[in-house]
Amino acid sequence: MQSPISRLLIGDTSKSGESDSDLSGSNSSDSDSDSAALSSVPPSPTSPPSSLKLKTSAASPDSKAAAIASHRQALADASARLDSVQAGTWMIIVHVIEVRELRSNDPDGSADPVVLVELDFGEGNKKKAHTRVVNNDRNAVFDETFKFEFPSLSRPDLEMGQLGVMVVDADISVGNHGSGSVVGSWSADVLDAVYSRPDHELYRSYVCLENDDASSAADAGAQGFLKLTVAVVGPGDRQKLHDLEKEQQAERKGAGSGADGAMSTCLPPSMGKMELRFLVIQLHSIQNLCTPSSLIYVTVDFGSTSFSTNPTKTFSQPHTALTIPARYSKIDQSLHLAVLHPTMSQSIRISVHERSHLGPLKTSRLVATCRILKLSRVRAYPAKFKNLSLPFYGAPPPPQTSSLLSSPSSAITTMNRRQENASHYRGRLVVTVKEKGGEKKDGREKAQENK
Repeated sequence: MQSPISRLLIGDTSKSGESDSDLSGSNSSDSDSDSAALSSVPPSPTSPPSSLKLKTSAASPDSKAAAIASHRQALADASARLDSVQAGTWMIIVHVIEVRELRSNDPDGSADPVVLVELDFGEGNKKKAHTRVVNNDRNAVFDETFKFEFPSLSRPDLEMGQLGVMVVDADISVGNHGSGSVVGSWSADVLDAVYSRPDHELYRSYVCLENDDASSAADAGAQGFLKLTVAVVGPGDRQKLHDLEKEQQAERKGAGSGADGAMSTCLPPSMGKMELRFLVIQLHSIQNLCTPSSLIYVTVDFGSTSFSTNPTKTFSQPHTALTIPARYSKIDQSLHLAVLHPTMSQSIRISVHERSHLGPLKTSRLVATCRILKLSRVRAYPAKFKNLSLPFYGAPPPPQTSSLLSSPSSAITTMNRRQENASHYRGRLVVTVKEKGGEKKDGREKAQENK
């Protein structure tokens, strides 16, 4: 029996009538699906995601079978680590080591970097910290460690956990942190990207800093690189102890043999070529909506980015004596999010909100949430995410006389935010999720896609 965390990783389909294999692609009898699954693993910053595919395509059948078996074992080990997740006190240790080759926005080509770190596990569970400012250095060394302790995290809180890191050019002449220009940022899922790894850590790895506000492919390239360690320590876990001096000597030795110095050995080859893609969420309609509100909107969260549709009207849905009164809404809106690949953010969270206009006031309230989708599954099995019917669950529907001005209780808020704690079916959302970019298509393929 799968744990709630495992069901979230592959998409909990038990309530929607879809099989887990439809979205997870776990078909051991089909060698093609095994090969496709190789590309569905979240990319590792220390191993180019295309390396395994390149090796198996040119290797013998025995080598390919061994690679697939190794891949399956890695997935099983990661799943076992996620299944061991327990509620309780958690600590996240972030060691900010250095930045390299930061892109400068100043006329003189300089930068005064400061690194901002944020952990977000939902409302009431957010913590921030920042390093010191290093003046006039695009290759600054920080060597600062931050420990974030969260005394009471539940499984749903952990599944929503996000680590965000931002490098800001502090512009000393301006005066304080954060008032300068943003150089780039990086985000990762705490469980999927870090805790699922061996020893529950991302160790002394370079990550690519992205520009979330990029208006072109040129501006969306690598803004620089950040070297860091992230360790996630849960109940009963112990942080691994490393022989830092020995490892640094190995790094220096490897750097001396490279033509480009340390960057050629410490920086993964995949980080040198970042690819701009777009995560496209096409929201078609909402049906069987159990709420009296006449205006609704949908919010999509991916990584540290959140974006919403425009509010749309709801209409009464025909019902019989055997069905409850419900409403529907024709949304027909698309949301586009630029994603620099490879990325360590995988979770796509979709929630439904209601809005009310009460005189001069505009108030909003969360109705319910859908199950979490995974970007790796969207990439591997795009056909499964076309016109996908996503049921959403939450607290019991409010009475017709309920006002949005009244504050919901903590129990209602928890049920609306966490599908695992929900008690009532609140409707279903018809959505298409796909990723654009990253592949070349001929004219016939483009024409077929437009149809």
